Amino acid sequence: MNNMKKQYKMLLYAAIVVFLAGLAWAGMYFSKTPAFNQVEILEVKKGAIETELSEDITIAPAVASDLSFENTGKIKGIYVSVGDMVKKGQLLAEQENSEYLAGLSRAEALRDAADAQLGQAEEDVEVQKAKVRSLKKSDTANKYDVKAQEKTRDKSEAGVDAQESLLEAAESAVESAKLELAKTRLYAPMEGVITEKDAEAGEVKAQATPILSISSEDALEADAYLTETDMKKVKVGDSAEVTLVSTDGNGQTLQAKISNIYPAPAVQNGGPAAYKVVFDLIDSGSNLKVGLTGTAKIKLSRELNAVFVPQSSLFSDGGKDYVMVISGGLPEKKEVEEGARGSDGNVEILSGLSEGDKVIKF
Repeated sequence: MNNMKKQYKMLLYAAIVVFLAGLAWAGMYFSKTPAFNQVEILEVKKGAIETELSEDITIAPAVASDLSFENTGKIKGIYVSVGDMVKKGQLLAEQENSEYLAGLSRAEALRDAADAQLGQAEEDVEVQKAKVRSLKKSDTANKYDVKAQEKTRDKSEAGVDAQESLLEAAESAVESAKLELAKTRLYAPMEGVITEKDAEAGEVKAQATPILSISSEDALEADAYLTETDMKKVKVGDSAEVTLVSTDGNGQTLQAKISNIYPAPAVQNGGPAAYKVVFDLIDSGSNLKVGLTGTAKIKLSRELNAVFVPQSSLFSDGGKDYVMVISGGLPEKKEVEEGARGSDGNVEILSGLSEGDKVIKF
């Protein structure tokens, strides 16, 4: 009987030694644990796993515009400087335009003359109408006199029509002159701040060459540049959490949504091509400034019934992913297929494990 107890204890000790040796071997072989006492055995569970994408962002104006003249010309004056706040419709710069001003004056003079002539023609019509009425009431006038006066009245009315056409043409000429003059002036298309100035009075600038740049001061957005792989993971409307770091080192966290994804890539600072993604900021307040940087955590998906393990339970060998499971009381290397990586450090397992399996966490 005592021999049987001794044999049983020896077998139990041997099993423990084998088990501990296996754990130690796993830790050393996969270099996942610096000390054996950090190894844990966890039960595989099912539950929710949320995935997200973290990207660097920069605060930028939601609306910005480069301003240029429509025609080539010499600059008469630029009336703002970089950093100036401007109102919508404010005159910012203009070209030499004395010729256009003279043209507008001539057109306005012709219009005023046509308007005066129309007034005279309309007065004449009233005079001729009154004469027709007088003749019809006269006992001495005959029908021939009445008909002759009616013809004169009709001629006067035709003269009014002609003068109205002349006035319409003159007014059109004034509008054309105003449009040509307007092309020599740059007005602020919105309220904002001047961010760039690339010309001085006296310079000749070609048409469509930017002279000034203006950006919205209050309407701001967060911009990120994603690789093609990451860009395909997101869509317009995805929620994000934006964390900013101000110049004084204080952090600020804002909720945001993707409002635009540019379909064509752009090259940033000589780096690889990336796709611009724009975030609308929700309740951003008044503390934001253009140029602030931070991170956007984009919420991609939420799997409610996922089989998952901690990321520290996974290791790679020969290009494949594995975990160490406890099978029959002993550790065993088992291949698995990874799915989504959660923001909480858990990894979805698509195949290779089932709920209730026990795995080693290194």
